[in-house]
Amino acid sequence: MRVSRIGPVAAVVSVLVIAVVYALTSSGRGAAPPLVVHQDSPLLRPAATNAQSAAAGDVQVFDAPFASRDGLFTGVVSGSLLAVADPESAGTIQHRLTDLVFQFDGMGAIVVAGGVDYPDDPAGIAADAPLVRKIVEVTGSFSGARGTVTSTLSADGSYRHEFMLET
Repeated sequence: MRVSRIGPVAAVVSVLVIAVVYALTSSGRGAAPPLVVHQDSPLLRPAATNAQSAAAGDVQVFDAPFASRDGLFTGVVSGSLLAVADPESAGTIQHRLTDLVFQFDGMGAIVVAGGVDYPDDPAGIAADAPLVRKIVEVTGSFSGARGTVTSTLSADGSYRHEFMLET
């Protein structure tokens, strides 16, 4: 996926789109339509060990570019995954605590956090298995919003992130 910086006109259009979405939400019409971005396949880097798989206590970090299909929303997602031991499901399930920061070019950031169960398998999560996490902080154009993001791994290793924002 090729991700490019947005120009001044696209930045203005992006801000206007978000303003209209928030205006509709604030006027009692309910939640805004989802904001969907597609992320390139991340390269997970171990932060504490040289292992490629995540054992209990290991931390993995990554950065990956993302963009909406129309190119109006672009940026970089940075994240960390902390593997947490679960003695009752050892060998089958691994609980991972995740922090994600979606930095939208020229618009602000959406910070996401949550714990998700992964198969205790070097292959990781299955493609097309949605993971839902809470939006815990927003900045810039997203100020005042709250909600969730559903992240889904694609067969090619990229991710689809669908943000459900409310004001």
